[in-house]
Amino acid sequence: MLTHTDIDQATFSAESIDDLDFMKLQSVLNEKNFAIIVGLITHDEIVEGKRALRKVFSIDNDNPATGESPASIQENYQKFSIGGGELREKDLAKCVRTFYNPIFSADIYGLRNAFTQAAMIRNIVTGFDKKFALDTIQDGFWTASRVHHYPSGGGHMAGHVDDYVPTVVGKHGVDAYFQPLIVMSKKGSDGTCDYQKGGGYFVLEGERVYYDAFLELGTIVVYNTRIFHGVEEVDPGVAFRQDSFSGRFSGLVTMYRDFSEK
Repeated sequence: MLTHTDIDQATFSAESIDDLDFMKLQSVLNEKNFAIIVGLITHDEIVEGKRALRKVFSIDNDNPATGESPASIQENYQKFSIGGGELREKDLAKCVRTFYNPIFSADIYGLRNAFTQAAMIRNIVTGFDKKFALDTIQDGFWTASRVHHYPSGGGHMAGHVDDYVPTVVGKHGVDAYFQPLIVMSKKGSDGTCDYQKGGGYFVLEGERVYYDAFLELGTIVVYNTRIFHGVEEVDPGVAFRQDSFSGRFSGLVTMYRDFSEK
């Protein structure tokens, strides 16, 4: 069972990425399979980012879950994924809207700093240079910075273990891939929270850990992609509306392989 001591031991605080003790961070990741970083991204950055998202959000911009051109997601691009995904290479049930916002695209949500901080964490703990593939395509890799929105009324992603990204990165001499996630929503029952039930989790020692319940906006959660994780149905007792902006948000900076590379 995850305890307050476990959380405290896995938490790092820094105002600059250069202030982080990465040897200790790597040790914690190897031991616990997760770590928590606070101070690099502010609460207000996330609030303002979500406000900018809401201002431009329209379901008319929803593209299909699959079938986009490979270059599409290397620009600002919005799509809505729902169902089991039997047409995809990996069948993974989900209900999630994705706002792709690469660091080298127009910063329409004001989240460039947040994405950059998280991506630099990813690079260092994965064994790359701090600024590797941040604002350009480098050695065939680029940063697929994006926001995931799991709408109230059942937004979800089935529990899974990531295999594609670790496999691709592994071909380049990396043994483990650690995914940073930016907390952009709060789970709880009081009026200040974004949703009450379900939400993002990873499984540690057989227990589902719902990190949105005890972390603040702007926190970076770093986890080993080989541990079981997912998003449990968000507020399933609420009627689903495609045009709703309520529910759970999170930020990701996954390292993707450039589609033009062989």
